[in-house]
Amino acid sequence: MQAMVSPIVDHPDEVTVRTNQGRNGEDVFMLSVHAEDTGQVIGKHGRNIKAVRTILQAAASGTGARPRLDIEE
Repeated sequence: MQAMVSPIVDHPDEVTVRTNQGRNGEDVFMLSVHAEDTGQVIGKHGRNIKAVRTILQAAASGTGARPRLDIEE
């Protein structure tokens, strides 16, 4: 995920991803970026973040995992 997000931000060295366990058993990926890069990660009408979430779900398909991606501010 870090490899997908780093090329589209101005501060790639500040991109971090943490994983937590959610209340409903899902894997929660917490994406943290520089404050100025939040808009770039989300993209127009949420297109960029939706694409990253789709790839994350596709990677987890067939494993029974239920991933969720949140952006930390």
